[in-house]
Amino acid sequence: MERYKHYCTDKTVLECGFTDWPKTRPYKNFYKRLAPHTKWIDGYDVNKPDNVEELRVENGDFIWDWSEVDKDKYDVITCREVIEHVGNVENFLNQFEDMRGVLMIQTPCAYLLKERGYFGYDKEKNQYYEKNHEDHNCWYTPFTLHNTVRKYSKREPIEMSWVNNHSILLVLGKAK
Repeated sequence: MERYKHYCTDKTVLECGFTDWPKTRPYKNFYKRLAPHTKWIDGYDVNKPDNVEELRVENGDFIWDWSEVDKDKYDVITCREVIEHVGNVENFLNQFEDMRGVLMIQTPCAYLLKERGYFGYDKEKNQYYEKNHEDHNCWYTPFTLHNTVRKYSKREPIEMSWVNNHSILLVLGKAK
């Protein structure tokens, strides 16, 4: 949370993937925990869980359609644990190119989670599986995240750090 506070305090923020679907737990929700530090925070998500109103904050709103996002409004765009779910990473990154804010991308680190037993192997099916969240399309390491962004984004990296003992946070400046 400290790196996010550093960038988001008293700023206008767009939190992408804010519902933490399919595990929407209001008591743990990052959007709700970050909101008190921001001037304004909008949550964008393609998934609308039944309990979404429990995520409501006084200084923010919900957006369900990307075409309704005001690209000039936000000082910071956060994408926590989203990039590993998208089908086309190049298109995903391109949607942020004409936005003015700093972009923060956080994703689980494949190396750290392998060491912690997040993956298993089914001998009968002869395949590996993920124990935590089977909706992931890919896994990143610090190198592959940085390399993917370098290839598919015009934004310049500002910093990369470890967060919450298993994820990588890459902060990107405005598009070149």
